[in-house]
Amino acid sequence: MGDNVPSHHAMSDHAQHALGIHKEGDHELFDVVDDDDRVLGRMRRDDVHRWQLRHRAAHVLVVNSRGEVFVQRRSTLKECAPGLWDTSVAGHVQSGESYAACAVRELTEEIGLPPATPLCQVGYLKASPDTGWEFVAVFGPTDP
Repeated sequence: MGDNVPSHHAMSDHAQHALGIHKEGDHELFDVVDDDDRVLGRMRRDDVHRWQLRHRAAHVLVVNSRGEVFVQRRSTLKECAPGLWDTSVAGHVQSGESYAACAVRELTEEIGLPPATPLCQVGYLKASPDTGWEFVAVFGPTDP
């Protein structure tokens, strides 16, 4: 991003309001969160990405009975990491949704399967440039 675009690091409450973080917007709303993953407000997906604001995602590792992890190749049309290998299932946490609910929703949406066993959170990544400013909760089976 250019130098004239504010980062999420130095945004005042007034600037957040001016950007619409506290305003409901279009069809897909994300919770915008602080350094400690606490909700500040919500904003449209495209604006969250444009302004590089912290938000949430859930990833799910699908493991078969031999302990092999299913991975998938990202579409070449994706804006981020097109054509690269990725976790079994991943998606953004919608505004007001929990990480766990997102994981179950994404399993159904992306591969058409509800979890065969309860999911267990097996990892958590802090938001950073490496994660695209996403806090990431990683889920897997309770008994791989």
